[in-house]
Amino acid sequence: MPTELKGGVQLKKALREFEPDLAKSLQKEMQTALKPIVAKARGFIPTQSPLRNWKSQSAGNWPVYDSGLMRRGISYKTSPTKPNRTGFVYLASVHNKTASGAIFETAGRKNPFGQPWVGKNKMVGQKKYSHSNNPTAGQTFISRLPVMQGGGKYRGRAIFKAWAQDQGKTNKAVMQAVQSAADAFRNRRGF
Repeated sequence: MPTELKGGVQLKKALREFEPDLAKSLQKEMQTALKPIVAKARGFIPTQSPLRNWKSQSAGNWPVYDSGLMRRGISYKTSPTKPNRTGFVYLASVHNKTASGAIFETAGRKNPFGQPWVGKNKMVGQKKYSHSNNPTAGQTFISRLPVMQGGGKYRGRAIFKAWAQDQGKTNKAVMQAVQSAADAFRNRRGF
C-alpha cells in the first residue's frame, strides 16, 4: 500500500552523492524490510493451476501457467520509479514481472464476474467484451481463483494479500529506515 513521503528521492540522491555508506545502509534496510513480503507472496502462488485448462501450453495470446516462473517473477525494487500519471514516485516497490502472475494477482478486480459477454469477438462502441464462446467463462475463471485480500484497488491474491496480512509493518520499517538515514545525514552534515 502506498505511503506518501515527501523528499525521499532527493534524500536518496544526496545520500549517494555525499554519504555513500549511508546510502548503502538505507538500501540494505529497505531490502530487509521487503524480503518477507516477497517470500510470503511467492508462497501464495499455487503449484498447480487453479483452473483445469490453464496449463503449461499457450493458447493464442493467453500466457501459460508456470508456478515457478510466476514465483520468480515476484521481486522488489528499491530504486525510485519514474513518476506515474499523477506524478508520484515510489522509493520501493514489490511487483510481479510475469503476465500469468499479473492475471493471477488481479483477475476480477475490475469486473468481479468477468467481462460482459455479447458474443464471440464482438465490440460494442469502444468497449471490449469477452471473446469466449462461453458466456460464463469470465465468471467461472474468477470463481476458481483464490479470494482476493486487501482493500479497494489494492486487492490481490499474492502480493496484495501478503501486504494486507503484513498490516503495515513493512511500510513502517521502510519509513523508519528512510527517517533514520535522514537523521544520520543531518547529524553528519550539522543541519
